[in-house]
Order: sequence, then structure tokens, then C-alpha cells
Amino acid sequence: MKTLILVLHEVTSGILVLIALWALYKLGRGLSRKTPYDVTAQRLMTAFSIGAGLQCMVGIGLLVTIGNFNRAGFWIHAGTMLVSTAVATLHRRWRGAPDAVRYRNGLLLVVGVVTLMVVGILLLAVGATKKTA
Repeated sequence: MKTLILVLHEVTSGILVLIALWALYKLGRGLSRKTPYDVTAQRLMTAFSIGAGLQCMVGIGLLVTIGNFNRAGFWIHAGTMLVSTAVATLHRRWRGAPDAVRYRNGLLLVVGVVTLMVVGILLLAVGATKKTA
């Protein structure tokens, strides 16, 4: 069961990376060309936030399945990923904003979430061997 959830966690990570890359391209292009904020950009941002939420749920399931709750790295990783998931949903706040603001904020949001995820992964690698007190 643990390996199935681990594979699912890895697959959702890969899909989320692809969505993030596509969103970065679309948002950057829209911002530079000053095009109207279209349905594709909105759907990409929604897919990105849903993917982050799904990734978080699978990660929590993996953490419970592993059952090793005394490793500090797992808790630090989980906390960082929960924050990144919450940040990923902020794109809904700019629904009525001008197109340039939506593109800019969406671009900054994706960059921020990806940065938080990378930090969370690095903290997992560093803290996985340390036990909590």
C-alpha cells in the first residue's frame, strides 16, 4: 500500500510540474503581450490549485501510511507543503482585477508556490534523518 501511495505521490508531482510549466509560459506570454486574461489562463490556474490540493492530500495519506511520526523532516515537509497549497488557491482573489494584474499576480503566485515546494522537498531531504525530541 505504501508503494502505491508513493507512486501516486510521484505521479501527481510530475503532473503538477507540467501544469506549472504550462502556466508559467501562458502567464508570462500573456503579461508580455498584454493580451486579455482568457479562459485558458483561468483554467490553468484552477488546475494548478487543484493539483496542489490533490498532491497535498496524497502526501498526507503517504505520511499516515508510513507511520513514522518521529522524523522532523516529514513534519517540516508537510507544513511547508500545506502552506504552498494554501498559497496556490489565492488566484481566486483577483477575479475582478484588470488583466495585467491577474497575469502578474498569477505568475508571481506560481513562482512562489514552486519555490515553496522546492524548499519543502529540500527540507525533507535534510531533515529526514533527524528525530524529533
